Amino acid sequence: MATMALDLPYLSTYANISEPDLLTLVQNPSTELVTSFLEQIIIKAQDYERLKADRLRADVELENAVRNGELHARTLKANVDKALAEAQALRKQLNEEGWE
Repeated sequence: MATMALDLPYLSTYANISEPDLLTLVQNPSTELVTSFLEQIIIKAQDYERLKADRLRADVELENAVRNGELHARTLKANVDKALAEAQALRKQLNEEGWE
C-alpha cells in the first residue's frame, strides 16, 4: 500500500493540535490522541456546516434584496412613465387651446 505524505503543520493548524502530538498520533497512536484529534475535526466540521448555512442564508437575503430592488425600480419607472404621459397630454391640451 502506498503511503501518503502528511502535511503535519497544516493539520496542526487546522485541527488545533500541536505538531508533536500529531507526529505521535501518526507514529504511535493512543486512544487519547485519536479522541482529541477526532474532537477537533468534529469542531471544524460543525464550524464548516455553520458557515455553509450562513452563506446560504446570505445568498437568499441577497436574492430577495435584488428582487425587491428590481420591483421597486419597475414601480418607479411605471410612475415616471405615467407622469410623463400625463404631462404630454396636458401639453397637447394646452397647445390645442392656444396656450404656448
